[in-house]
Amino acid sequence: SSSSSSSHSSSSSHSSSSSSSHSSSSSSSYSSSSSSSSSSSSSSSVSSHSSSSSSSRSSSSSSSSHSSSSSSSCAECEGSWEIKCGDDGSIAGEEKYQCFPITCGELALSGGPYGVSATSASFGDELTVTCGEGYRPTAGGYGSSVLCNVDDSFTAVCGQDESGASPEHVTACGYYVGGRVCTPCTPVECPTLDAPDNSALEGLESLSRFLNKLESQVVVCKEGFVAESTYGGSNDNSFTVTCLETGNLENYQQCVCPVGAVQEQQLIVLQGGLQTYQDFCVCDVGMYGIGGLDCTPCPVHTTSSTNSLSLLDCVCDAGFWGVGGDCQPCPVHKSSDREADSITQCFCVSGYYGSNGPSNCTECTPNSLSPDRSTLASDCLCNDGFFGTGDTGCHACPPDSSWNGREQVDGVWVASCVCNEGFYGNQTGGCSPCPLNSSSLSKGAKVPSEC
Repeated sequence: SSSSSSSHSSSSSHSSSSSSSHSSSSSSSYSSSSSSSSSSSSSSSVSSHSSSSSSSRSSSSSSSSHSSSSSSSCAECEGSWEIKCGDDGSIAGEEKYQCFPITCGELALSGGPYGVSATSASFGDELTVTCGEGYRPTAGGYGSSVLCNVDDSFTAVCGQDESGASPEHVTACGYYVGGRVCTPCTPVECPTLDAPDNSALEGLESLSRFLNKLESQVVVCKEGFVAESTYGGSNDNSFTVTCLETGNLENYQQCVCPVGAVQEQQLIVLQGGLQTYQDFCVCDVGMYGIGGLDCTPCPVHTTSSTNSLSLLDCVCDAGFWGVGGDCQPCPVHKSSDREADSITQCFCVSGYYGSNGPSNCTECTPNSLSPDRSTLASDCLCNDGFFGTGDTGCHACPPDSSWNGREQVDGVWVASCVCNEGFYGNQTGGCSPCPLNSSSLSKGAKVPSEC
């Protein structure tokens, strides 16, 4: 046999002791058996055989002691070949061999923190590999069994069950080899945590980072902004994002303006005169406050523009007058523009006329209408289909006539009506048909001769 040296420490007594170095054929397997061979010869020949090229070593699953009075079977394998050891450990009187219990080397895994139930074992022992905190197996669940193999190594399936293994019985004292190589435990990584707009990652200069399982990162909102989850409640300006076991980020949110505030870009001048735009939170229309925080509604009947800082910025709504948020309604039939601070700014509304201020307004005559801010009766204009003036009265156009619009006469707007084509007359006397077999050339005939 061509030999390769290996060292083992025996965990059981042997009938013959020698160096733990021994040779093994590159084309055969040898093992020890707990049962006595039927052979009585103190030494026996090695039967010719065919086997796989892999060299395996195994030991008895129980005592490897041998009787000194008779030949013992150190190993007995099923199949076309067998190896028998004599009392002196010889095989057919040739080179001496000694049967050893199989032990496996140190369990070595890579790819992340893990735990094992033991670091070494004898043949047949089971070890358990458990992925460490923050890691998960590449596939399957935690803590699958690890078998001690005959070739001094552990085949572990980290998180995979035995159903995926392909064990092959090697007729060497009842044990089998096979299984699968332990795949490294891979860390659970959540998607990249990118700092939302108007925020920063606490303790980091970078605006993004990776989080492993159960790792957390505090996100701090820029001054004036608050965590989205606090909208409508407390104005917390930070929140904690955690990477869950599922690989998802928990509590990821945006930094927003507080209730009553809106985001606005403002031009700022940096050192050296460089200008740039930055986002700020400012109080919304109808609110006032500093820096967009704790925006307070303006009093009733008042309003404000964006970025109002104090109560003095709250001005009266249209139809009211006053200062400092104390606004009074204009007199009946009167109104005012927004921001009116005096009653003298109250004017008569459409359909009425009169002077500004506290005095009453007079309604226009029937069938007439005035625009806002009218002060005279003549400002009342006759409606379409009526003739006259607002101060003298407006009358409906007579039959067979049409409304002719308004024109200004001596500073007064006068509405008129004209007779239709085929008729003659005027708006006050009415319209009559043209004489028999005649007609007017157009609207507005006043006498029969115009027919």
